[in-house]
Amino acid sequence: MSLQLTSKQLATICDAFGFADAKLGEPVGVSGGFSGAGVWKIEIDARNYALRRWPAESLPRPRILGLHRLLKWWHSCGFPEFAVPCSTIYGSTLLHLDGEEWQLEPWMPGVADFHDVPTDERLRAACTWLARLHLVSASYQPDEASREWFFAVSQGGSPNVGERLELIRAWNASRVHKTAARLELVRNDSIRELLLRIFAVVPQHFQNVGEELRGAMAFRVPLFPCLRDLWHDHLLFTGERLTGVVDPSACRTESPAADLSRLLGSLFPMEKTGWDRALEHYAAVRQLTFEERQLIEVLDRSQVVLSGLYWGDRLAEMREDCGLPDGLQQRLQVVVERLGRL
Repeated sequence: MSLQLTSKQLATICDAFGFADAKLGEPVGVSGGFSGAGVWKIEIDARNYALRRWPAESLPRPRILGLHRLLKWWHSCGFPEFAVPCSTIYGSTLLHLDGEEWQLEPWMPGVADFHDVPTDERLRAACTWLARLHLVSASYQPDEASREWFFAVSQGGSPNVGERLELIRAWNASRVHKTAARLELVRNDSIRELLLRIFAVVPQHFQNVGEELRGAMAFRVPLFPCLRDLWHDHLLFTGERLTGVVDPSACRTESPAADLSRLLGSLFPMEKTGWDRALEHYAAVRQLTFEERQLIEVLDRSQVVLSGLYWGDRLAEMREDCGLPDGLQQRLQVVVERLGRL
C-alpha cells in the first residue's frame, strides 16, 4: 500500500481535529511489516504529532476505540510514555476518511537505541516500567464495546498459546516445500538466502515446539490487557530514561509472559545473562509465577519458529521486493542463529 497523503486529505484531517494548518513531514513507519498502516510526522502549532492511518482491512473500529480508551486510562494511571490519541471535533478519536481510519497523537520523545547503548540502567527502567504496567492492568475495567479484547481475569489460559499451536499445525512438509520454491524468486540475494536457510531447518522444530505449546495449554495464569508486540524498536529512550512506548496496535488481553518473551527476545536474542538481569529487575516490582516463567520460554521458542515462517510466507506472496520492512535482513539473520540453538 502506498504511503501517500494528499494535501486535500491533510486539510480535511486538520479540520476534523480542530487545527487550522499542519506542516507535513516524511512518512516514518509502516508498523515494521506489511500491514499497510502508515505513520507521518506532522507539525502543528510548533508541536510534533504522529498521524496514523489504519487500513480498511485492519482491526475493527470498536477494538481500535477500545485501545484508545485503554491508552487514556494507562496515561491517567501514571504512564506518560504512551501517546493518548486526540479527539476530533465530533468527539471520536478516529476519523473515517476515504475508506480508512485515521488517528492523531502527540509525537513521543526519545530514540529506539537500546542496542547501541545497552546499559543496565536502561534495562531496569524498561523492565520495572513493564512490571508496573502489568500490575495496574490487572484492575482494568473495559466498556462493553471492547470487552472481548481488553478484559482482565485472575486465572486463564494464554490465548497466544492456542493461536500459535494452530499456526504450527497449519504448516506441513508440503506447504514448507511449496513456499520455499516460491522464495527462489525473491530478488534480494541476502534475504532470499536467509529465508531458504530458515525453511531448510525449521520443520525439524515443529514437533518439539508443538509439544511445548500443547503442554502450555494447561497453564493457568493471570490475564489482562498486554502490549503483545513490545520489542526493541518500540522503546524510546532519552539518556537513561524510558520516555516513549510506541505502536501498541497489537494490544489485547494476554498473559504478561507474552510481553516479556517478545521484549527479551528482541533485546537479547543470543544472551542468556541479559534475560536473567531483565527478569530480576521485573520481579523486583511484580513477582512471576512458576507457570509464567515457563510460558515465557515456550512463547519465545515458538516465536523464533513462527517468525521465520511468517516472513517467508509474506515474501513468497509478493510480486516484487518493494516495501520491505527496515532491518528485515538483520531480523532474519537472528532467526537463523536462534534456530541453530533451539
